[in-house]
Amino acid sequence: MFRRVPDSALQPCDFVICYPDHHHVGMYVGNNTVIHAPHTGTTVQFGTLAGWYSDHYSGATRIS
Repeated sequence: MFRRVPDSALQPCDFVICYPDHHHVGMYVGNNTVIHAPHTGTTVQFGTLAGWYSDHYSGATRIS
């Protein structure tokens, strides 16, 4: 149902997965930008794939 997506093929609506245990997921929206809720109690935010995400990035998936 979910298939891995190479970094070079990311498209809007792909799921970006972070941490080795896949604990945090964001949705790629294009232009190196992700929408996610950083932690419980915060609002949904836009972030970049640089910084925290690049340090914890473990891959992306797409719903087929």
